Amino acid sequence: MELKPCPECSQLTAADNDACPYCGHIFGKPDGNERHATRTSGSRKPKMELRNPLVAALCSFLFLGWGQWYNGRTLDGIYIISASVGILVVGALGMFFIKSSSLVLTVIAAATGLGLLGIWVYSISNAYNTARGINRGGTRFTGKSILFWMPATLWAMAIGVIILIVATPVYPDMPGAWMVPYFTRAESYFSLDILGL
Repeated sequence: MELKPCPECSQLTAADNDACPYCGHIFGKPDGNERHATRTSGSRKPKMELRNPLVAALCSFLFLGWGQWYNGRTLDGIYIISASVGILVVGALGMFFIKSSSLVLTVIAAATGLGLLGIWVYSISNAYNTARGINRGGTRFTGKSILFWMPATLWAMAIGVIILIVATPVYPDMPGAWMVPYFTRAESYFSLDILGL
């Protein structure tokens, strides 16, 4: 399939598309009306902002693929998470099986980190551009993905546990405070076990 770059957001899209699916830019006709089409699309104001691009970018910043799920792109988020897990697995296997000098292990770790960083940056920019495209009408929005609530639940649980651990010394009789000693004991056990003590 032939691809062409969007002059506004630089994302690649199919050559036969009339509008960019990421930012909503309307491509001009082959007779040279590109500039006119750009000016027309830029002057249009959306009737309603369906997706907030900054919220989409923040979601992907906090959890890979979350911004895609915020935009209703379930498979895109799954692909991004799968790619990051694949890079982690390949990096871990490389460090486990290639028992060479510390320089080689450092190179493998650095390559793994750069790969994950690249996917993270792509996830943020893709979520931002897709949200803009939805607001401009170039991309269809079908509602938030059902997977959107998974990272939200994980973050809520993590924040709740942190608040509980921090607040227990101040309010020892608060509900749920009985859980903190178990967390502390488990942490001490695993620390001693790792150290071989």
